[in-house]
Amino acid sequence: MLGCEKDPQNGGNNPGDNTGNEPEEPVIEVPQLEAPAEGSAKIAIYTETMCDKGAVMKACFGSNEEVAFEAVPDYEGWYVAEVKLEADGGTYEGKACLLEEDGTVSGSWDTQWSKTDGDLELFEETTATAEFVDDFGSLNKLSISSAGVVYVKIAKWNSVPCVILPPAEEAWIKHASATPEENWVAEKMEKVADATFTHTFVYSDNGCNIGIDESCSGWFAPDAIVGLTKDMAGKTIKVTFVSTAGVKGTLSAELAE
Repeated sequence: MLGCEKDPQNGGNNPGDNTGNEPEEPVIEVPQLEAPAEGSAKIAIYTETMCDKGAVMKACFGSNEEVAFEAVPDYEGWYVAEVKLEADGGTYEGKACLLEEDGTVSGSWDTQWSKTDGDLELFEETTATAEFVDDFGSLNKLSISSAGVVYVKIAKWNSVPCVILPPAEEAWIKHASATPEENWVAEKMEKVADATFTHTFVYSDNGCNIGIDESCSGWFAPDAIVGLTKDMAGKTIKVTFVSTAGVKGTLSAELAE
C-alpha cells in the first residue's frame, strides 16, 4: 500500500509544489448535451455526492412536479433532468433534492441543494436563460425562462439522507414574523432539554425554516407544524423543535403565556 509522500518543507503536507500556494482545483469536463424538446429545458448537475435513491428536480410552484435525474453516460458526477417550461411564457422555478430512503422528498425540502452563497454555480456552457433567484433570503431557487441546457455545479447539499445525523446540539430558526426586524432572520433557539429547542415570536401566517446552523436548511410548512392555526396570525406564539436527526424532527406551536 502506497502512502502520501511527505514534503519536508511543508510540515508533511504536499500541496503539489513548494511555493506554498493552494493547488488548483481540477477542471470539470462539462458534457455537451443535446438540446431539449421544444418548450423544455435540461438541467444538468455536477455533484460529488449522490445517494442510492438518486435525486429529483422539484418545481417550487404548481403541482410541485418532480423529475428524476439520470446519470450522464461517460461523465462521472453528472446527472440530467428535463423539465417543461410554463406554457404561458412564465418561468420555471425549482430546486434539486436528494431522495429520502423511501424514495420521496420530505415536506421540509431539507435535502435540497445548498442554501449557502457560493455553493451553487452556473457553468458558462449554459445555453438557456437561467439564474438563481431569492427564496426567503437564499439565492438558491433556479429560474429558467427559455429553452436550452442549464449546467449547475453543486458544492454541497443542505442535508444528505444517506448520512444519518445525530440529534441536534443547537438549533436556529427563520420565520414569518409580524415584527419586520425579525421577519425571515436567522435566530438561535433556546435549548431547554436534550435535542429540544424553543423560540417565541409574533407570528405572521407562514411556515418556518429550522437549521442546525444559521443556514436554516429545513422547511416546515404551516400544516407540518403541530398545533399551528390560522387564528394565531398576529399573536405571540412559542414554537418547540424536537430534533431526531439534525433538522429532522417535530415542530409544534402554541400561544405564548
